[in-house]
This record gives sequence, C-alpha cells and structure tokens, in this order.
Amino acid sequence: MSVSPLLMRLMRTRRVTAIVTIITLVTLAIWPLIFIYQSLFQLDVGFHHGDFGAYYTAVQTWLDGDVLYEAPYFGGWLYPPIYLLVFLPFVILDFGVAAWTWTIISVLALWAGLQLVVRALGYRLAWWERLVGLWLLIGFHPLLYASRLGQASIMLAALMAVAVATAELDTASGNRRFAYLSGILTAIAGTVKLFYATAGAHLLLNSRRFLGALVTGLVLTISSLLIFGLETHRGYIDMLLWGEDWGREPLPPTVWFPGYYRPHYLVDEYALYLRAVGVLAIIALALWTRHTGADREVFALGIVAIPLLGPQVSTHDLNVLLPAIILLIAIEFERGGYPIIPIIALWLTQVHIYGLFAIVNAPDWVPLSTLLIEWAALLQPALWANLILFVLAVYRVYEHRPLVHFADVLGISNH
Repeated sequence: MSVSPLLMRLMRTRRVTAIVTIITLVTLAIWPLIFIYQSLFQLDVGFHHGDFGAYYTAVQTWLDGDVLYEAPYFGGWLYPPIYLLVFLPFVILDFGVAAWTWTIISVLALWAGLQLVVRALGYRLAWWERLVGLWLLIGFHPLLYASRLGQASIMLAALMAVAVATAELDTASGNRRFAYLSGILTAIAGTVKLFYATAGAHLLLNSRRFLGALVTGLVLTISSLLIFGLETHRGYIDMLLWGEDWGREPLPPTVWFPGYYRPHYLVDEYALYLRAVGVLAIIALALWTRHTGADREVFALGIVAIPLLGPQVSTHDLNVLLPAIILLIAIEFERGGYPIIPIIALWLTQVHIYGLFAIVNAPDWVPLSTLLIEWAALLQPALWANLILFVLAVYRVYEHRPLVHFADVLGISNH
C-alpha cells in the first residue's frame, strides 16, 4: 500500500486522525523554512558542530599518544574507545569539511533507514514521497538541533531504524541473515551510548538476534582491548563512574538551553530507582511474551524507553524515537487501534524545544503564567510524547499475553 492513498482514506474514515496528521506534517515541513529565515537575519542558529569537535579532537589525541579519558571529562570523548575508529577517516579532512561530511552522511543514513522501516512494514513510497520525506526529516527539530552539533545520535537512530527493518524482514521471511543483522546493529547502537541498550529488549525474544548481538559485543570488546589497551579502558570505566551531572543539583527549567530534556526533573531524588524499575519491567515483559509474536511491540517499547529511562539524555536523543513512532503507527493501523496517539507524540516531540521555551518565558499577561513557569518541567512536550508512546507500547505488548494467562507462563495451567 502506498502512503499517500492511505492519508486520503483517513480523510474519509478517520477525519480527526487525518487532520492531526496534516497538522504534524505541516509543522515538520515549515521548520526548514523557519531555520532559513532565522539564518538570513543572522540569529544564533549556526552549525558549530561542537560535539563532532569532541570526536575529531579525541582521534587526534589518541594518534598523538595522549590520555583519551581525562577528568573532568566534560566536553571530551564519552564513548567506548573502539568507536574512535569510526571517526578516524575524518581527521584527514579539514574540521569544517569533516563535520559537514559526517552530518550529511548521518542524515542520509537515517533517511534511508526510515524508508527501509516503511518498506519492511509493507508500505510503498513513490519517488516524490521519498523526497518529501527527506524534507520533513530535515524539518524534525531534534534532528536539526543534533545536526548543528554534529551529534552521533543521528547515526545511532539510523542504525536503530535498520535494526527495526531487518527484524521485520526476519519475521516476514524467516531469513536468518536478517535476524543476525538486527542483533548486530542493535548491539552497536546500544554500546556507543550504553543507555540505548534498552532497545535490546527484542533480543530476548529471538535467539538468533541475541546471538548476533552477543558475538558483536564480544568482538568489539576484544578488538578494543587489543587496539587501545587495558589502561584506556580503565579510563573509560572511570568516566562512566563519574557520570555527567551525577550528584549535582538540577538546574531549574527557566535556565535550560535548547538541548535540555529532563524527564525525571521533578523526581530527581528517586530517578535512579525509577530507571532501575523501568528497565527490569521491560526485561520482564519481554521474557513474559516470548513465543507470542510480540517482537515488534517489544522492540518499539525498548526504543521509546531510551530517552525516558536514560541517566543523561538530551533533545538530540529524541531522534531515536522516529523508527519506534513509525512502528507504533503501523501497529495501531493493523490492530484497528489509535494511530493518532503516536502521531500526536511526533508533533509534541517536534515542538519540544520552542514549546518549553514559550512556557518558561510566558509573559505576565498570559493566564496562569506563574503556574506555567513553576510547573514547566512537568509540561515538557517531549515528556508527554515519551510517556504516551511508552504506555501505548506497554499496552500493546501486554495484549499478547494478558494477566489471565499468567498461570500458563508458570506452567500450572489446567488446560
């Protein structure tokens, strides 16, 4: 089925969903134009590629034989040593050229990955829909923000998208190579930034994907130790134990900059326990629904948990939600459910930065402006997007084996 006729059919059968979809698409479509307008008036919206600068400098540090992980770590290399090799080819280029090359490759990879997801789910995209999709993707504000930084999160979202697509192809065709590839890609994305590992929940439902991920992890670990040595890895562990922002008093929303996304701000004292409970619950749900065909739903759940349960997430990490949103939209259509929910979540994610800015800068004449500012952390648009996606995914996973079948899980059913 092609995507455009599906939207036309929605206008006849689900008018509210169609209207919300159009509003979301328009919001995405106008954002590149807004950015161009801001740039023409020389506002501070330039591409400084600060995060890519950390990657670029880290490679040079390693080549010079200097210490890679050095306290206080902030602004330095924060990933496993082995992934320096990804950025090694870029240091032969001038920094500006290298940064733009990395950013363009990352965006195109995510564009291609999302198309693979759509295709694997059984939908077709005309050539013009692909081009429009690229424009809409560029207009996705977390991606635009990540592009300005040269952030690795875009490429990680691309890897996750291809992992989703290959998992779908594995289920549809039974081709083992797709299963192994899905596991490999999930392992790579989940070891660059360790809190992305919740996306690996689907590995617990498929032994081949699990094996692909396990072997990948072992190969990466052994290769990293051989290339970089034990001392560098001790520095990496020290950096993890240091933890960005751990033990600090969280800043109030009134001084948050655009990269801020803090889902646990109001429960900061208990955030570690909430994250632990959330991760354990996802693992339990995944194991509970083995052999029930819940692979797709569990994968979506693991992905949407990344920015919700991560110890230190930012706006650019919201890019990883894109393949999960596409997956949940397809699930809702197939179940006769509510595709409007993930579409609303997409819109909320899109307006997170400027929506939060408007809340914390609400003028006095706005009704309840003081209350809005006081509760700004609770009103983060991306927080509500993340929560409704998480709840929806949990519900769809639960449907595969509701509590009435718990006796079957324990093996004590009389039937």
